[in-house]
Amino acid sequence: MSVSIQALREHRNVKAKEARNLLDSNTGDAWTPAVKAQVDACYAEIDRLDEQIERHERALQIEAGLKDAVDERAAKAGKSVDQVKHEDARERKAFSRWIQGGMDALDVEGKELMAKRAVTIQANQSVGTGSAGGFSVPPSFLEEIEIAMLAFGNVMGVSRVIRSAIGSDLPVPALNDTNNTGRIIAENAALTNTALVLSQVNIPVFMYSSDSILMSYQMLQDSILSEGEITRLIGERLGRITNLHFTTGTGTGQPRGAVTASTVGRTGAAGTTVTATYNDLVLLQESVDEAYQPNSRWMFHQSTRRMLKQLVDTTGRPLWQPGVSAGLGQSEPDTILGRPYTINNQVAVMAANARSILYGDFSKYYVRVVRDMQMRRLDERYADNLQVGFFAFGRWGGNLVDAGTNPIRCFVNSAT
Repeated sequence: MSVSIQALREHRNVKAKEARNLLDSNTGDAWTPAVKAQVDACYAEIDRLDEQIERHERALQIEAGLKDAVDERAAKAGKSVDQVKHEDARERKAFSRWIQGGMDALDVEGKELMAKRAVTIQANQSVGTGSAGGFSVPPSFLEEIEIAMLAFGNVMGVSRVIRSAIGSDLPVPALNDTNNTGRIIAENAALTNTALVLSQVNIPVFMYSSDSILMSYQMLQDSILSEGEITRLIGERLGRITNLHFTTGTGTGQPRGAVTASTVGRTGAAGTTVTATYNDLVLLQESVDEAYQPNSRWMFHQSTRRMLKQLVDTTGRPLWQPGVSAGLGQSEPDTILGRPYTINNQVAVMAANARSILYGDFSKYYVRVVRDMQMRRLDERYADNLQVGFFAFGRWGGNLVDAGTNPIRCFVNSAT
């Protein structure tokens, strides 16, 4: 019999409170090896529970995201939620039939619905027809794809996401007036003019493709993979590449990633090629200006979290502390030095000269999304193998908007 997510969360809360109580009540000389062993046992159980909770939460996030998106679209269109759900059901039915059998599988209503979603592709200054282009993914499918990307693309999950109808470069103005102050003036003295220090950060977008997913006629006829699973596969492919670029992109021919754009806040001393110290984390955290601290968080690879969980402060107490409340919308997440963290496995693992830990305000990293994701079905190209190809494409961009005070900083492992 499966255990409910609520039961898992309650069990996790019990172990988290037990660990926190042990930490709070055993300071100084009371922090003995026996107490440490008890805390370590609590942490091990929390890790096991977290793996189970994460699987449940992913399904809940998809459901919650779909509900919120339907409510939002209904409000924008001035329609009832039931009307939007009915329209979604019709579009999903038509889109599913198109995936299974192409345009020939659609009835008159289905063809009309798909014709409304026809997309033309402009390339080499020529415009193709709808059939040579693709079909904009229906909203209910699009939300599933975007949620899959969010689950994998952790930079996008904590950044500022902006949507636009066109893909021309977006210059974001930046103002750094931090070195300017007011002044005392004498009676009848003239005012001093102090110029503003203005700059701009450009955020171009790039076309991304999921590559083709080939399916045999038998798989389509037997519905071995549902349309939802196809969109999930496409979403995860696009999620992997965009998150890679939002993390470590060079900014040349691709987005400029958060790691690339970050400023070095702390470099480890000799001997810290695959580790960091308590002092390193403190100095990295304190290298970020206080104005950014309320929204700041850590970001690092999963293997780095394992190492950080073993770090202790000067009294021997763990830096990592579990949040007492776990789950969607948790008000008290797991923390390191009092700040939450995001696991992003595109951040480098600890190695010589690696930028392995980020800290700062990730709302200053902007992700651009242009229009809807689009999808194509390739019938003729793979017909001699009795296969059909599917691929999706969309346009994304990203860059750190830094007015000059470095909202995100990184820890660099020692070279030796």
